[in-house]
Amino acid sequence: MEQLFNKLSWIKRDKLMRVPWRFKSCLFPFILLAVSGCGVAEPDEISLSEGTVLIGPEEAPVPPEPVPPEPVPPEPVPPEPVPLAAPVVNLGANGDSTILDWNNSNANQYRVLYWQGNENPQEHMTNSTTYTLPPLSSGVYTVIVEAYDALGNSLFSTPVTVRVI
Repeated sequence: MEQLFNKLSWIKRDKLMRVPWRFKSCLFPFILLAVSGCGVAEPDEISLSEGTVLIGPEEAPVPPEPVPPEPVPPEPVPPEPVPLAAPVVNLGANGDSTILDWNNSNANQYRVLYWQGNENPQEHMTNSTTYTLPPLSSGVYTVIVEAYDALGNSLFSTPVTVRVI
């Protein structure tokens, strides 16, 4: 039995040798069950009237403190979009040409629509705040400018009437 105790590296020998032999023999069946892995939990400490025997693995090293994760920087907040404004159209003439200009509506693009009576509208896309209508035959035309922002939102101007003589 003394050989068995010498082979058990996880028993604190100095503590075990201070226990009288009659108590060692009481521990033998328990030690065999614990060593053979029969599912018996290993006690950390057994107190006896004539001494203390520590049974269990040597003190396990203390695991290092977990390192907290790096803080995640907050998502950048996009700047507030400038609200789109309806364009205000002004008319001008230069010889046979009709010139349209309008205020900057915080738009990325503009669509100029013009038509006479019940005809299908003619359209022209531009990034500029001015547009010159092609020569028009006599009659009354309606002109609307539509402003588009980067998100695809749009606003129409108030319709403007052009009378060509």
